[in-house]
Amino acid sequence: MNVLIVLGHPCSRSFNAALAEAAVSELERHGHSARTEDLYAAEFEARLGRGDFPAERGDQWFDITREQARALRRGDIGKDLRESVERLRWAGLVILQFPVWWYGPPAVVKGWMDRVFLPGFAYGRDRSFDTGGLGGKKAMLSVTVDVPPSAYRADGRFGEMAAILWPLHLSLRYVGFDVLQPFVACEVSESEMRRSAIDSELRHRLAGIAEETPMLFRPNSDYDEQLRLKPSPQ
Repeated sequence: MNVLIVLGHPCSRSFNAALAEAAVSELERHGHSARTEDLYAAEFEARLGRGDFPAERGDQWFDITREQARALRRGDIGKDLRESVERLRWAGLVILQFPVWWYGPPAVVKGWMDRVFLPGFAYGRDRSFDTGGLGGKKAMLSVTVDVPPSAYRADGRFGEMAAILWPLHLSLRYVGFDVLQPFVACEVSESEMRRSAIDSELRHRLAGIAEETPMLFRPNSDYDEQLRLKPSPQ
């Protein structure tokens, strides 16, 4: 399996970077091909802006989604974006590795999703969720926090981790990914012993990643024309 690890941390010596390196090592040990896209090191432009739409002119109003799709069809996207799209085409599994900041990912990770999940490639008319453009691929969040796991439970001070990560999980499913359960590393600054334990936990998880069962999401057929759940049959 081809595995792309998208790393979103500004420090090359961070624990997130170490986890990305450990993931590559462990995946290759089990016969997978793995590579890392280090967004900060590559100075990836997080902002989706007019530079993504070379055909657009002046200050006139334009539809962002249509312009993205048009630029992709014309092969008119920038080199950085084109390379990221090709890496995503290559991957059978994408691991997003980042610290949780303000209840979400660093801006560069969200920006990668904004720019790389292009309409006409990752999604489109009648191409979302179980019919999304990236169907057949898997995705997993691997995140770090610096408090104990109890703080991210339903009765914890910071709220349930499943709820915090839900918008990202739903976004990944929207473009067709089979979404795997997240890997959540807690208390990452506690000690070197703690970091070593997390490293081992991640390696153990990745050893069997190809056989994991994805999270359950309802198929499009469960919803009506107003995108509301259909009544349950009596």
